[in-house]
Parts: sequence; C-alpha cells; structure tokens
Amino acid sequence: MFNYYSTKLTVSSESLIKNLEFFKSRISKNMQILAIIKANAYGYGDIQIAKILIENGINYFAVADFEEGVNLRKNGIKCPIMVLYPGKNNLS
Repeated sequence: MFNYYSTKLTVSSESLIKNLEFFKSRISKNMQILAIIKANAYGYGDIQIAKILIENGINYFAVADFEEGVNLRKNGIKCPIMVLYPGKNNLS
C-alpha cells in the first residue's frame, strides 16, 4: 500500500456496497458504472476498494494518474482502467 497521501477517510464496506446497490437501482440494467479510485481511495486502500467493487459488479475504473493505474494492475485488477491525467512525463 502506498502512503503518498495524508488524507484519511474511514469507510464501511457494508455502506459502500449499500450505496452502490442504491445507485445501481436508479439506472438501467444495461448501463455500466465507472468507479473513480484515486489517492489510494483516500487512505482506505485502492486495491481493497477495487476488489469490493468488482465483487459487486463494477467492471470499469478511473484513476487520477498513470502510477495509480499501474498499482491496480500490479495488484491483479484486470478491468479496464481510464487514466484521467497521465502526467507530463507519461505523455511522450
């Protein structure tokens, strides 16, 4: 787990799943949800959050930068990952 960020947030896995189910109940069954996971999920753990979301039907992720995407891949996350800002060093 990376400790790049000092921001911390306590998240209940049960609440995360309950909120996800609420959003899924409000959209068409054929729509997909893209979950944005950045800043190590604000201290909760991007890998842990991604795995919970995958177990509950999320198939697409977005991250803030290239390194966050690489971290997900290195930890077994195989879903498509959109990088929102690849960084100046990664554009060439």
